[in-house]
Amino acid sequence: MVDNVNFSFTEREKEVIEFMKLGYSNTQIAQKMFVSIHTIKAYVTRILVKTNSCNRIHAVYKLASNGYFKQSQQENAQYLMLH
Repeated sequence: MVDNVNFSFTEREKEVIEFMKLGYSNTQIAQKMFVSIHTIKAYVTRILVKTNSCNRIHAVYKLASNGYFKQSQQENAQYLMLH
């Protein structure tokens, strides 16, 4: 079981997390966000560090287990619809 943790992410990291949750690759995320793949890799690395995760699936699992997606579900859905 995962402890209840409050995560602190930048707006761009939050965007990347939403795409990670949907199973997008780094290349796909970079194309959607109009940035380089190197930028996405940096965001993913920071997300992994902040969540103390070994890979992106583990990070999404930890976030889901801590209710992160319930908190931001409506905001993120609106963002993704615009992009």
